[in-house]
Amino acid sequence: MKSYLMTMIPLIAGILIVLVVSALGADRADPASRKLQQPRRDRISLWVSIIALLLPAILMITMIPGTRLFGGSLLVTESARYFALVYLLLTALILLLTHGYFARILVNGTDWRLIVLCMSLGALHLFFANDLPTMFVAFQLVSIPTYALVGFTRIDRRSNEAGMKYLILGLMSGALMLLGISFMYGATGEINLSAIRDALLVPFDQETRTQDGVNSLRGLGLAAMILILVGLFFKTATAPFHSYLLDVYHGSSFAATAIVAVPAKVAYFALLAKLLHGPFLEFTEVWKPLIAAGAVLSFAFGGMQGLAQTNLKRILACSSVINTGFIILAIAFAPPAVVWFYLFSYGLMTIALLGFWMQLGYRYADMDTAADLSGLGRRDPLTAIGLTVALLSLAGIPLTAGFIAKFSVILGVFQGAASEANFANIVTTLGVLGSVLAAYFYFGLIRSIWFRREAPVVPAAAGPQDRRWNFALVAWLAVVLLAILGLYPFPLLR
Repeated sequence: MKSYLMTMIPLIAGILIVLVVSALGADRADPASRKLQQPRRDRISLWVSIIALLLPAILMITMIPGTRLFGGSLLVTESARYFALVYLLLTALILLLTHGYFARILVNGTDWRLIVLCMSLGALHLFFANDLPTMFVAFQLVSIPTYALVGFTRIDRRSNEAGMKYLILGLMSGALMLLGISFMYGATGEINLSAIRDALLVPFDQETRTQDGVNSLRGLGLAAMILILVGLFFKTATAPFHSYLLDVYHGSSFAATAIVAVPAKVAYFALLAKLLHGPFLEFTEVWKPLIAAGAVLSFAFGGMQGLAQTNLKRILACSSVINTGFIILAIAFAPPAVVWFYLFSYGLMTIALLGFWMQLGYRYADMDTAADLSGLGRRDPLTAIGLTVALLSLAGIPLTAGFIAKFSVILGVFQGAASEANFANIVTTLGVLGSVLAAYFYFGLIRSIWFRREAPVVPAAAGPQDRRWNFALVAWLAVVLLAILGLYPFPLLR
């Protein structure tokens, strides 16, 4: 209990401090000048938020795996600690990256960080949740803030539309999950995840139960699993439940896109791993084909839809769908270290891309299409190099973290499905084809950067470029880490 309090108190204290800063008259953007009227409070909320995320990441080493808290509602595991560490580090990087960006989109940065911190509190409890009520409440505490962040730019109609669409589909996926949870409780009479797993395992070995009772229990358990998987497939944008993602990314600001694409996905994938290898372990013969089908459809839809996109955020959304296919394959077949490595690498790649795009944006407008990158290699060679490295990593080119991550997943599928060689061959072949399709539109961006000489037409209303120190710092830090992990990934993969 003491280690839990030591870990959570900095985050809760950070939420309270940022709330007080916001209540005392936090930064407000002036539509005429696009400048923050109270930059000091904006900086205070920034550094308080970053410290509130980094301290739990450090103090988490005091939490001993196997510890049960609050009557078993929370269970500390090694896997949960690693998921939490990945989440906290990537979220802290995003907070530093987005500092100063909010004046461009006329958003209160202090309130935005407050929402992110509340979401982080829900994510940490989602990682350690060990019963159904805690899991669902923590899941909603992660989901609801993302709806607010997507629609936070109130003056932008696209943001309003994206927020409403994300809200409606998010509520539907939450309802499906709740229905699955009710079926799970009805099948077992238990709310503790460990007890549910035992209840789903034991009856098949008990001679005292009738065959009808066993079949009824198994049927309810399967129904619960399928409903929960569909809800999580919506949240993780696994095909064919991914079509909303392109519109959500397109309407979101770069700051909201970063949160939806990275920390939120880490939390949802952690929940998926917890359930598949926990209560639903008995149903591996059912969920492994479902996971494989979702991955294959993600490769196909993400790759083919990406070929037709010119908007940068829509390209990123298609890339996210393809990477989701690899991540769920890693969860189903590969060791946990591969999942953590892939999530961390994918988070760094996304942060690097968004960082460079924000750096290349203007005081009153963001970059929008691939044409905005035309001639960048001549105008700004250094930024062009960093952006190219991030795109090569997303394409899975050797000597980058993206290649190591994808190769580790493919190797994990072969090892995890060793008894089903044909199945492993089909899935990995389609995964490689999906990566090839993705590489085509990644290289389309690289072609615009280096082989198109004409500079983009910039409206006078866009203003000068908004090059802030934190945009370049975070983007280059992510690129350096991608290069290091591509050359020496073994400490994380172990």
